[in-house]
Amino acid sequence: MNALNPQAEKAVTGLLELTLKHMTGGILIVDENEAVEVVNDQACELFNIPRGSLVVGDTLSKFLTIVGEGVGWEPERTARVIHNHRLWKSE
Repeated sequence: MNALNPQAEKAVTGLLELTLKHMTGGILIVDENEAVEVVNDQACELFNIPRGSLVVGDTLSKFLTIVGEGVGWEPERTARVIHNHRLWKSE
């Protein structure tokens, strides 16, 4: 892939940010280290996460804790969900 010049890269980045902001679907991308790489407002709305409570760089564990608290999970259930995710990921 060819590298973009700084002006073109800025334009593409702006377009992607605009797309994420205005799309109707929720997007949450977590990397291999369980860090949130992308989260849009629609994903937060879908999971009833207050604006600003989950940001890029936060962890999958934080996301699942916020979701669990929102739906009334006991902390043990959240811990099981996180554990099961890690087991699934290791296969």
